[in-house]
Amino acid sequence: MFFDISLGPSLLEHLSDFTARLGDDPVAMSVVSIAYDPSSKNYIIWSPNMHFGSVEYPPLFSGMRSFEPFHSSMKVRTLVNMVEEVFDSAPGNGRAQWFTFTFKVDTKLPWDIYLKGKEIFAPILEDRPGAMWATVVQPITSAMVKAGSGRNGGNPSGLSEDDGNLFCESFKVFLTFALIYHFDSVPLCNFLD
Repeated sequence: MFFDISLGPSLLEHLSDFTARLGDDPVAMSVVSIAYDPSSKNYIIWSPNMHFGSVEYPPLFSGMRSFEPFHSSMKVRTLVNMVEEVFDSAPGNGRAQWFTFTFKVDTKLPWDIYLKGKEIFAPILEDRPGAMWATVVQPITSAMVKAGSGRNGGNPSGLSEDDGNLFCESFKVFLTFALIYHFDSVPLCNFLD
């Protein structure tokens, strides 16, 4: 589902609520991705939502009905079809730099990261077609951490069930091959500081 950027804070609140209830329905996943869209020269939100049941809007996703997407592909389909859609929507023909970090569920931090990234990357996006960046937020519940901790040597991430529910946020910069050799990495370094 694709949304107008103005819904960002509300969709992040929904993701927080979703994360708190995910333990009751652990066969679901929701993600909030805030990205620069080069075709419209604007920011959009993409929220892929997955549920391994056969119901289009299971109760866990009931809050999504209150948001008006400008495009929706929400329907019952196979996991292969979902992966193909994700692959088709990803930028290609270039390189990506990405970083990830995990923190206690906080809806303000991802929005602040978007605002700071928008400020830092504005000069790059204005005159470099093919450049874009995105930030992606997804839940990690204590049940997920527990499930990954008991086998094969434990949890390599260093997370503990005691951490509670978390958000994992990844930050990505995409460049076409033509831009790679002309990219000034100073804005990226400033963002990471």
